[in-house]
Amino acid sequence: MKAIILAAGMGNRIKELTGGKPKGFLEINGKSIIQHQVDELKRVGITKIAMVTGYKKELFQDFKKQGIELLYNPFYRGTNVMGSYWFAKDFLDEPFVYCHGDTYFEPEILDLLIESPGNNLAVEFKECGTEEMKVKVVNGEITEISKEMTESVGEFIGIAKFEDFSEINAKMEELIDEHYGSFFERVIAGLLRSDIRFKAIDIGDRIWEEVDFKEDYENLKKRVAEKFGSA
Repeated sequence: MKAIILAAGMGNRIKELTGGKPKGFLEINGKSIIQHQVDELKRVGITKIAMVTGYKKELFQDFKKQGIELLYNPFYRGTNVMGSYWFAKDFLDEPFVYCHGDTYFEPEILDLLIESPGNNLAVEFKECGTEEMKVKVVNGEITEISKEMTESVGEFIGIAKFEDFSEINAKMEELIDEHYGSFFERVIAGLLRSDIRFKAIDIGDRIWEEVDFKEDYENLKKRVAEKFGSA
């Protein structure tokens, strides 16, 4: 199994905290979010890991010493996650774990994804607002995924494990010309009416956070400190 970490974004909404670095370099308990991801992936036995970089790509060079393959999206200013994923398509030739580079997750979340067979999306079941990547779920399977829906049961937190990599890559290739500026979840949505199934893995009250705003980072530090000690 492989893993891809998508980390090309500029993080403009939180530059007062990052000092101009990519968001994944923000630290929790003395370790950057993106280093935490790498360490957890290796903990579960995944050593074939790639990062798609863009903004400040030179800051990622140290990860090469850890055996991480660095892929570069030169169009990071005009693309979204779908565009960055395109640069990883040749690397993703077997089942893989998918991560957003600015998302902290409690280790057990990754364990839940790995242990269950099939295509698994980590979901926090809750009421959602406008910013969340919302999902509908029937009998444990995703039936709809979008930011735009008005009714949902929870949020896809940006961490997943995919086994049907060939079908996912094919759908991405079908969509990329028109939707390179879109979220990767459009690929999942495009496969929901096929024979491919995506399970919603309930993360319960386990800690996670996608750090988009200062408030996200402060909330994450508080939760981690309360559960595990100083953050």
